[in-house]
Amino acid sequence: SRKKAKGKARKAAKAKAEEEYAMFKPFSLTQFKKSSCTHGWNHDAYASSHDCYNFVEAVMEAFRRNTGKFDIFDAPKEATLHKYPEIWGDPTKFEWVASAFVSIGVEVLIRQDDKVGKLILSVYSIAYSEWIHQHVACALHKSVPTMYMARLNDLMHADQRRVISYLKKRIPCSCLNALYDRVKHLP
Repeated sequence: SRKKAKGKARKAAKAKAEEEYAMFKPFSLTQFKKSSCTHGWNHDAYASSHDCYNFVEAVMEAFRRNTGKFDIFDAPKEATLHKYPEIWGDPTKFEWVASAFVSIGVEVLIRQDDKVGKLILSVYSIAYSEWIHQHVACALHKSVPTMYMARLNDLMHADQRRVISYLKKRIPCSCLNALYDRVKHLP
């Protein structure tokens, strides 16, 4: 019956949402700090109790709450704008946060098995990192008149090859070489 079909569809949607939420759970900054390579992120620049770490955790929580939505820029902004105004006004701290998200994107790809979730979290991380770079250039340095939304849109809809290629160009280490060799032949 139609009622049973709707119920099954609701249960399936709920299960999918819970699965997507669960993929974000195992990732915390303390795990990333224990990694043998930081992928260019200077996590020692601030104490682990500093607001920069709390900012990154708040953004990650906003990602968790908004899994499956491709407008990932508003929720983190709402979650952090009033709580961490000193970060929003400081290009150095914001660049540190952007570097943290590049490191998160790399670490997720390296640590996870071939799940769609790892690609989603990596996409969120690199898109948010790129958004931060553009925000700093546009709003804080005023070196560009507007943000380049086409690049953000491209990153939000990136495939595995594009994500790995984007990250490989932004890290000084060779951690993604093996993954890149596997996907570089893809169109």
